[in-house]
Amino acid sequence: MIKIVLYGPESTGKTVLAQKLAAHFDTLWVPEFARAYLDIKREIYDPFGRRSEEICQPQDIPSIVIGQIAQEEAIALQANKVIFCDTNPLQTKVYNNYYFNRNDEWLEQAVQHRHYDLYLLTSVDIPWIEDGQRDRPNDRQTLFNLFHQELISRNLSFCLIEGNYEERSTQAIRAVETFLNTYSHKG
Repeated sequence: MIKIVLYGPESTGKTVLAQKLAAHFDTLWVPEFARAYLDIKREIYDPFGRRSEEICQPQDIPSIVIGQIAQEEAIALQANKVIFCDTNPLQTKVYNNYYFNRNDEWLEQAVQHRHYDLYLLTSVDIPWIEDGQRDRPNDRQTLFNLFHQELISRNLSFCLIEGNYEERSTQAIRAVETFLNTYSHKG
C-alpha cells in the first residue's frame, strides 16, 4: 500500500485535498483522528467553551497517535493501492513539541516505525478559517517552517503544494501521478 500524507499547518486545505485526491485516484482517505477526538472531548468534558489549546493536553497525545494509526490501518485494508492520510504521527510530533515543548521518545519511535511514501506539504498562502478547533492564525508561517524543517532533516520525500484551492488540487494530482509513475517503474 502506498501511503501519501497531507502535511502542514492548520487551515491549509489538507482535508479538502485528501478528499479530492482519494476521489481522483478511486481510493480512500484517512481523516484526522485528533479532530473527532477533540470534538468528543469538548462535548463531554467542556460545555463551557474553553479555547482549543486548553482542551488538548499532553496526556491526549498518545490517544491521538494510537487512534490515527489504528484508523489508518483499518482504512488501508479497503483502499485501492494508495491511501491519502490527512495527518500522521510526524505531524502530531511537531504539534506536541510546539504546543507543549515536549519531545517524547515514544512519539519519536512511533514516527520512525511508520513509513509514508510521499508528503504533500501544504503552504499557508490561503486564508485561515475559524472552525472551533484551529487556534493559531498568526503562527501558521512559524508552524510551516517547523513542518518543512522536519521533512528536510529526516530526508523525506515531499512536494510543496501552494496557491488557491484549484491550483493545489492540480499540483497535488500531478505530484501523485509523477510519484506513482516513478514508483511503478521501480517495481
